Amino acid sequence: MTEKNEKIYFNSNNVLITETKALLSGKPYMVENIVSISLVKSVKKVREALILSAIGIILILIGLISSASIVSILGLVFVALGIFNFIWANVKPIYYIKLNFSDNNIIAYSSEDKKFTQEIIDALNRAILDKADIPV
Repeated sequence: MTEKNEKIYFNSNNVLITETKALLSGKPYMVENIVSISLVKSVKKVREALILSAIGIILILIGLISSASIVSILGLVFVALGIFNFIWANVKPIYYIKLNFSDNNIIAYSSEDKKFTQEIIDALNRAILDKADIPV
C-alpha cells in the first residue's frame, strides 16, 4: 500500500495518511494536490428540524382557523418531530472532512467522532506542510 520508507502520519480505522497519499473512505487522494482542509459540521438535520417545525406551525394555524382539531394535532406532531430532530442534530452531529483542491472541493470523509476527524485533519496538515518544507 505504501512505498518503502514512506512516512506514515496516520493509520487507523481504514484511514491512511502518508507523505504522498491520503486514503479516506476507500478513495485515494494525492497530498500534493490538496490546497486546504476544513472540518464541517452537519447542518442537514437542523434544516430538517426547521422545515418540520415550520410545517407543523402552518398546520396548527390552519387547524385553528378552520376549527379542524385533527389538523392541529397533526401540526403538533410535526412540531414535536422538529424539536426532536433539532435536539438529535446537536447531540449526534456528523463531522465532514472537506478537501479543497485548486479546481474543486470534495467531502472526503464523515464521522460522528469529532476527535478522530480532527486527528485525521491534523495528520493531513502535517503531511502537506512537510511536503512543502514549511516548518511547524
